Amino acid sequence: MAQKPFVQSTGIVVALVGVVFTLNCGSESTNVTGGDPDGSQSGGSAGVGTAGTGGSSGTGATGGSGGTAGAGPGRPDASTGGAGTGGTGGGADASADVTRTPCTNDLACGPPTPFCDVMNRVCVPCLTDTHCTGNAVCHPMTHTCVGCVTSGDCSGTTPYCNTQAGRCVACLSSTNCGPGRGCNPATNTCAPACMTSADCSGAARVCDPMLAICVQCAANTDCLSTMQPICSPSRTCVACVDSSMCAVTAPHCDPQSNTCVGCLTNQHCGDGGRTCNANNTCGCPQGTIICPGQVCVNTATDPAHCGGCSIQCASGQVCLVGRCVSAG
Repeated sequence: MAQKPFVQSTGIVVALVGVVFTLNCGSESTNVTGGDPDGSQSGGSAGVGTAGTGGSSGTGATGGSGGTAGAGPGRPDASTGGAGTGGTGGGADASADVTRTPCTNDLACGPPTPFCDVMNRVCVPCLTDTHCTGNAVCHPMTHTCVGCVTSGDCSGTTPYCNTQAGRCVACLSSTNCGPGRGCNPATNTCAPACMTSADCSGAARVCDPMLAICVQCAANTDCLSTMQPICSPSRTCVACVDSSMCAVTAPHCDPQSNTCVGCLTNQHCGDGGRTCNANNTCGCPQGTIICPGQVCVNTATDPAHCGGCSIQCASGQVCLVGRCVSAG
């Protein structure tokens, strides 16, 4: 008589030529036995596949890849293991200018990125237009407040949206300017059209042969002032377009004003504690003064500069309100 199979969970029993198999329908593992027709010999145990390892974490906004299936070490026809779990998704693209702080809710965020983009798990400046001030709108991709996303956000004398700059402008092409006028693509403003400089006058006295509009300059030779000898991409005469054109006294070119300034960032002010002020000059924070070595000190509390630069308190003294007093 054939041996009755042992069923660990709900199973299906199939008899084929004296060989009995138990097929698993729900448990994690079930022994599979088999033998010759008279049941005198037992078969080998089936291999149990191991799950593959998970995929690596994604980078940027791309999720990680799934793992590979594991191989069963038992019989050749043993089932393979299940697929590994997928890798964790990557965070938001950190290439943007805004500092990225990880988050799961707004409580982890603060100015200037007070809102949590829970999908990408980073703090951002805005999520909706209501998070922006004035007429600014929230860009749906960068989550930054901009002047416009589409021309529907613009009106009046600047009815078109320069989507790269995120601002409303007067024109995007010469078709936006009307008869006898052309669009300056660098400034997105309309100017008189021209064939030669004889068609131009006033501040825009030069005809740009490439744009066919009147501009202040088309080359450096059109800039007559020694203070503004450079013709910028916007076709205006400026002091600089990069820092190589600036002197040692004001070594950095401000790209906004095209003028040479003392600093653009705090890093331009050295490591003595000075910061770059709103007027693009290096200075000490409020409550401190600069002492020899270009170091900012608080003379009210600094025992090496108590009451003034280089006034050293004696051993065992502290500086209190600009005076050296006993520490006891």
